[in-house]
Amino acid sequence: MKKITTIIALMSTVLFLAPSCKKCDRDQNNQVVTQTVNATIDENTNYTFSLPASNNSSVFQITSQAANYSASQLNTAAASGAVTYVYTPSKDFVGVNQIILSNAIASSNGVSASPQNSGCNHGGGHQCNKGNDHDADDMPSMVITVNITVKSTTTITSINK
Repeated sequence: MKKITTIIALMSTVLFLAPSCKKCDRDQNNQVVTQTVNATIDENTNYTFSLPASNNSSVFQITSQAANYSASQLNTAAASGAVTYVYTPSKDFVGVNQIILSNAIASSNGVSASPQNSGCNHGGGHQCNKGNDHDADDMPSMVITVNITVKSTTTITSINK
């Protein structure tokens, strides 16, 4: 009976003193922010989209490129640092293209991850501060899906006989 009481007391002490693996408050709110932009342009014309200011320290990248384009790139203004996405469809292309832009931080295994504390501090990293020190790297990643519909400008005329 003494052994069982001693074991229960020892286990209770370990459970009481062990750190909790509950994630920080900020981790629960640190989701990836998504945005969808739909645009319609005429064939053989350019489309420019101004990206919102990055809400973390990572720069935007094209993670999924358009299928039909002569230009599809991100440009950064030297003076202001503002980022724009510029799209020019392939010559005479009519249809829909989708581009995905992201500022998610890639992890060491190449998978995009939202920059956040893992909750438990078992493998190093910074300790949870209950959301009191939100710096840029603690902000959520953004994924922007741009759907561009390129419409024809050619007028179809019918001939009646």
